[in-house]
Amino acid sequence: MPYPSQVNAETIVQAAASLIETHGADGVSLSAVGAALGVKAPSLYRYFDNKTALLRAVNQQTAARLTSALVEATEPEPDPAAKVMAMFRAYRAFAHAHPALYSLAYLSGSPELRVGEAVADQFGAAMQGVIAELVGAERALPVLRAVWALAHGFVALELAGLFERQGGAGLDAAYDEAVVLFVGGIRLG
Repeated sequence: MPYPSQVNAETIVQAAASLIETHGADGVSLSAVGAALGVKAPSLYRYFDNKTALLRAVNQQTAARLTSALVEATEPEPDPAAKVMAMFRAYRAFAHAHPALYSLAYLSGSPELRVGEAVADQFGAAMQGVIAELVGAERALPVLRAVWALAHGFVALELAGLFERQGGAGLDAAYDEAVVLFVGGIRLG
């Protein structure tokens, strides 16, 4: 059992993220996080003023982890089109591995839970750099927005269970085909 002095913002965010994946964001409170860490909730208030601040920090960590996953996925790929495919496969894999965290960060729509501008900029820059290799810097931002919307929409519908028709069969191939068709169309444009 950690002492309050052994608890820091990072351990609190990790504990909250774990609880979110298990119980959803509604099942998380500073009391529940304190219990998971073996400390009393008041000792957590020195790091986070309230649940909203804690959830925002979890979202920032989620965005940073997703950014890292995207960058790592593209590193071994020399071909720009292969990098884009690897990046968006990693995007979907991350959402599947962390559905509650992904949903909280990218589907909640709550303005007070949005990640900070610096974290969002890192995420966008990582993706935009890969897209720029494929279509050039001048087209990278609008193309990024479009392909990200495609990937996010697919993943959101999938996580909501709206692709369960026929048991959800063929979703890996359908996702890959959508990205390939989109990228192919981009290259023609």
